[in-house]
Amino acid sequence: MASTSASTALRCILGGTLGAGALYLIRRYFAGGVCYSKVTLDGKTVIITGANTGIDIELLFDTINYIFWKSPMEGAQTTIYCAVDEAVEGVSGKYFKDCKVAAPLTKAAVDDDMAERLWKVSAELVGL
Repeated sequence: MASTSASTALRCILGGTLGAGALYLIRRYFAGGVCYSKVTLDGKTVIITGANTGIDIELLFDTINYIFWKSPMEGAQTTIYCAVDEAVEGVSGKYFKDCKVAAPLTKAAVDDDMAERLWKVSAELVGL
């Protein structure tokens, strides 16, 4: 029952985002494959040391990365924007996301005491 609930929850969470095809690939990869061989092994001992589900793990993770994360070029855009765009010349101490000023993700991001401690530890670690 718990497995069915977990499976249903996974479908609800990922189904709309990943789409049926990618969700099928994920479920198929983790479920493993079925052998349809007609060969009989009467009287023989068989040791299975591995199995291939037919789904390339790199392809699976590349698909997930494409859906959820930015490419290196996309990820660099905000940094480039802050470095070269005249609209932000003289702007300091702000948090930028997607080439716009945004609220920091956590309060720690604007904690001056923590920033000072981080600077001191970092300088010490690199020998400055």
